[in-house]
Amino acid sequence: MRFTYRLQPTDTTTVDVEITPVPEQEGEYHVTVGTHTFTLSARLFQRAACYKNAGEIVLQHEGQEYRLYDANHRQRTSPVVPGDLRAPMAGTVLRILVHPGDHVQTGDTLLILEAMKMEQQILAPQAGVVRQLHCHEGERVATGMELVVIEPMGTAPGFDC
Repeated sequence: MRFTYRLQPTDTTTVDVEITPVPEQEGEYHVTVGTHTFTLSARLFQRAACYKNAGEIVLQHEGQEYRLYDANHRQRTSPVVPGDLRAPMAGTVLRILVHPGDHVQTGDTLLILEAMKMEQQILAPQAGVVRQLHCHEGERVATGMELVVIEPMGTAPGFDC
């Protein structure tokens, strides 16, 4: 198996990870991370916890936590301007209730996320115009992923505020 990961969610450089079974040793694997190759035993995972969630892999072993970010998923960055909306939790986009160009008021529901059978409404933090949607219905999104960009009313073209 071959994967490409970022070491930080905002990294632009990636590292290739390849995992292959060792043919002559059952339960042993060669793991190549970038240019480094080492052998892991499947028994290691009896003492480690590993989970993958929306493009992020977390491995906890002997008191250390290691994170890798799938390079095929969109990068998660910190907000750039007021009005950018990011996923407060990992989940699936159930419905999108707005389109680019729509005018919204503070508190309007923009979209609905679902995680573990619970729905969460994503609300407009301010009045403005929806400029961009960065997700689509049915898409799995990671915590912090940018979903919607709202241009505040006072800066939207055609408004005299």
